[in-house]
Amino acid sequence: MRLVGVALRRMRAARVMSAAAVLLVAGGVAVATGAIPNSVNGKIVLCYDRGDARSEEGGADLQIIDDQLNTKGCDDDETRFSINAAGTPGPQGPAGPTGPAGPQGDDGPAGQTGPAGPQGATGPQGEDGPAGPAGPQGEDGPTGPAGPAGPQGDTGPAGPSGGDAVLMSGGPAVLTTVAGGLVGTANLLPISGQLQDANGSPLAGGLPSDQAARWNVTQVVPRAMTLTRLTGWFVLRNAMALIGTTISVDAQLYLAPSSSDTPTAVPGAVCTAAPALSGIIAAGTTMSCNVTGLSIPVTAESTGYIVVSASAAGLSLVNAVSLQTAVSMTGA
Repeated sequence: MRLVGVALRRMRAARVMSAAAVLLVAGGVAVATGAIPNSVNGKIVLCYDRGDARSEEGGADLQIIDDQLNTKGCDDDETRFSINAAGTPGPQGPAGPTGPAGPQGDDGPAGQTGPAGPQGATGPQGEDGPAGPAGPQGEDGPTGPAGPAGPQGDTGPAGPSGGDAVLMSGGPAVLTTVAGGLVGTANLLPISGQLQDANGSPLAGGLPSDQAARWNVTQVVPRAMTLTRLTGWFVLRNAMALIGTTISVDAQLYLAPSSSDTPTAVPGAVCTAAPALSGIIAAGTTMSCNVTGLSIPVTAESTGYIVVSASAAGLSLVNAVSLQTAVSMTGA
């Protein structure tokens, strides 16, 4: 749309422009309500005609237009120009006072982790915390040196009686009988142990007379006991023909106190083998004896041995018997 124009007197173009500016400032130019100055670029648009025939006085026309509403703009015989509505910016004014702080804004996103700072100084020692749970049992350390011996403790109560003691002996034996059927050569065995060879000795007055044979087998009884059993086992090593003759074999315990070197026969501690040898006897024939129910005290450190002997009765009283012997004693 074209705004209301203002007819100006004919004047020079420069004066017209100056007058237009004055009129604008003074508010003497009639304008319609609209976007003046231009709301986009802030300029005022004018159309100027130097010799408008429509003017009765032949004066020039200067019109202000709203170029946002009037899309046609100036007429073909008019010159279009624009002026700035605002003057040249003035100098920067002084800074105003600081306004009040605005409300707290929302937290922004977390920033990236910065590099580690330098190591700080060690702080003061804190208080001890509560004790933690016990750890697992460690391995045993090396054995330490032996400590000094402690004082002698009181004597404990007597323990129960030990079990039966069994003393066993054996070995080869060559026995003889002499005129009258008496014992000729006997064989001496240790209380406990095994002989590899026969250990013979004649008996004189019922005692072995060969001192070397005695010393070969004399042993010490290790502890006090009560003899309860005497057992023997014998094997004939050579065949025999005993016509009208019987040979008996005995095993007798001999003991002596530790102060004596002459053991004597212990009464009742004798074992007679059965069956007795008689008639035609093959090699390998066995005999045995087992005497129980004995109650013969034997003191500790007694010395002694076992004497195996033979005696004969009948037609032939002089004989020789070769045996393998084994004798055992049981004591409580």
